[in-house]
Amino acid sequence: MGGPAIIDGKIYTQLDNFYRCFIEYNEMLWHSSEQLYQGLKFTDIKYIKEINKKGINPGTAWTMGQSREHPLIDNFEEEKVNLMYRANWEKFSQNQALQRTLLSTTGKIKFTKSSPFWNHQNGLILERIRNELKAVKD
Repeated sequence: MGGPAIIDGKIYTQLDNFYRCFIEYNEMLWHSSEQLYQGLKFTDIKYIKEINKKGINPGTAWTMGQSREHPLIDNFEEEKVNLMYRANWEKFSQNQALQRTLLSTTGKIKFTKSSPFWNHQNGLILERIRNELKAVKD
């Protein structure tokens, strides 16, 4: 649970993976980058659709994503950061207000409400997306 981003001492709740927004992906409408990420982890389309439907609350999506009763994608551990990047790229490329918020920042992006691994990775992911979006805008 990443929590809000902290950039130059300012808190940005909109940059949290659990922030509610609409994301269209694979002909489904997702309600947060966390929900999409959790859906991307699995191969069982029935379970993916269940995460999509029941996971409107990002916390519920996170909980469903912890299940190991359904098969994960091949090499999940090696791919999990790429999946989170993809979910967040979709979030910021499809939501202009959120994109403007991210692009308005310049400092290091920090998270503190998740595991040390995800606190670090989520910051790197958003810094990468911010740099990529700035390059497209220039």
